[in-house]
Amino acid sequence: MVQLPSTLSDPGHYAARTLICDIGYLREAYWEGERVGLRCPAEPVEQYVQKGGKAEDTLGRKCLCNALMAGYAQVQRGGECELPLLTSGDDLAKLGNWTHGYTAGDVVKYLLGRS
Repeated sequence: MVQLPSTLSDPGHYAARTLICDIGYLREAYWEGERVGLRCPAEPVEQYVQKGGKAEDTLGRKCLCNALMAGYAQVQRGGECELPLLTSGDDLAKLGNWTHGYTAGDVVKYLLGRS
């Protein structure tokens, strides 16, 4: 997760967000009797636990589906606008060392291990 102001990477902004996972792109499947149910560790904790999830699995979890779609002006029922969350691979810190600037070709070479 990239630390940027005015995004869900800010603990204060995240704490103010109502827990919800209503898009559901990344929900996990679980057996619910005779059928498959879906749950998300970023949904309200009580709901996740009711669906057989462990409360400790919800700690620090953020709903990537909602956050990654935030740029499409998703507004919740209460009028709350979703804030974005920018994710990156582990190499983001390494790219910060490229102080001279870089091109798309430099990035491709790096990703291919040829830098």
